[in-house]
Order: sequence, then structure tokens, then C-alpha cells
Amino acid sequence: MQPAPLHRRPTGMRLVTRLLLAVLLLTLGGCSDPPPAPSTADRDELTGSTWLLTEGEGPAGSVLVADGARVTLRFDEASDQLGGVSGCNHYGAEVALDGDAIEVGGLGGTEMACEQPLMEVERRYLDALAGVDTVTVEGDVLTLTGPDARLLYDREPDAPTEALLGTTWRLESVVHGEGDAAAVSQAGDPAELRLGQGTLELQTSCVRVAAEWVEQGAEFRITSSSYEYADEDAVCLHDDPEQQRILEVFDGAFTAEVDGDLLTLHATRSDTGLQFRAEG
Repeated sequence: MQPAPLHRRPTGMRLVTRLLLAVLLLTLGGCSDPPPAPSTADRDELTGSTWLLTEGEGPAGSVLVADGARVTLRFDEASDQLGGVSGCNHYGAEVALDGDAIEVGGLGGTEMACEQPLMEVERRYLDALAGVDTVTVEGDVLTLTGPDARLLYDREPDAPTEALLGTTWRLESVVHGEGDAAAVSQAGDPAELRLGQGTLELQTSCVRVAAEWVEQGAEFRITSSSYEYADEDAVCLHDDPEQQRILEVFDGAFTAEVDGDLLTLHATRSDTGLQFRAEG
């Protein structure tokens, strides 16, 4: 007959160790709060807001925000419309919101041609946007998802409209690129810019531009424009790359940043920018 196995009682040191581990686990469990759930975006929260795409996936793969690409989403004051910049062109669509459900239909836009990388960004983005069915907002991050789509945006502040109006700005530099990779060269043309409420006047040695604009979130979109050239057939424009870059910024839409008496404008459809100094 085999003796019954002995059941050893834990020693004092082992017992203390087990108690300490139990207390530690309970403490950790009580201190780890679950992450807050993303909030359902309601109509009032989205109306009039503008968002900048940071990353995305769609039916054709990743929506890569390439250098010089700017992809935005704006929910118009008319609560059944949205629009923005899709990399190269401006787009618009009808939108229906119901809790966290979203339906986008009737996508359309302008038909400008850009370099192939931008056109590919645009194609993939619009394909993804057409397939979203859920919207959530967590802080300043907007997420749109669907069976084959996931688009993430950061909230954009409104354009600094008041700081631009009623000032005469003189061209100082031409900017190529954005951020740390930007190259800045001194402007050779004594161009002058003045913005009024919904109007714009630009005078260079080659051309005078009169335009009308509307504010859309962080952007100023040109709705109409006229040109008067200093010579026949705009020869001055064709022979001067700087003049072409200046007009490029005002072709379609641009963003604006004011830092003291320095104004920086960037085209939304290219990597060209201009820096103006307030006339003192």
C-alpha cells in the first residue's frame, strides 16, 4: 500500500511572495481604465468642419499622401453636401448622416490634369470615399470606414481670413516644396497682392489678376478670375518661369499662414508657395 502524498504547506517566504503578487495584480487591474470609445459624429459637429487626410486604404490599396498632395474633406454648411481637394482636383458629393452611419453619393469634380502620382492619389481616394459607411470622431481625428475602405483625417483650423484683409502684401520669396524639404528663393518680380472680402487683386510686372474667392475651411478657393497682360499674347508670361509659378498659386485654391508681417501662400494642387511681406 502506497503512502498518501504529502501536501506541503507554503513556507512563510513563499506565502508572502504569493500575497504580494496577488496584491500587485489587483492593483494593476484596478488602475488600467479601458480606452474611451470613439464618439459617434453628429450632424452639428461635422457641419462646417474641414479635415486633412493623413492616411487611408481603399479598394485599390493604400492612399499614399505623396509630396505636394493635399487631400481634404469639408462638410458644407448645407448639411447634405461635402467636398474638398482630392489631390489634384476639387470634388463634391451628396452626403447622408444618421448617427454613425454615412452614405456618400454623386461624387463629381473638376477635370484638371496633374502629374501621374497626384492623379493616382486622387483615384484611390475617391474610390475609397465612395465606399465608406461609418463615421466616428475621436478628439481631432475623423475616421471613415467601409467594407474596403478606411480613411483617417486630422481636423484643420479655419483660414486666417481677418488677418489677410485690408493689407497690401509685397512679394518677397518663391517657395518650392513644403516643410523641411522646402527651398526658398528671392523673388525677382515686384508683385503686389491685396485681398478684400471675397476679392483678390494681384499685380506683377507681367499681369494683373482680378479674382473672387470663397473660404472653405483652411483654404481659399478661386471661383472666377480675369487677366490683363502687359504685352500681347502674354509673351512675358511664357518667357518667365517665376511669373508662371506666381499664377500657379492662384489657379484653383491656396492655403494661407500669417506670422507677424509675413504671409505665406501655398497652392493646393502643386508644391509652389509664395511669401509676401506686409507693406509698412
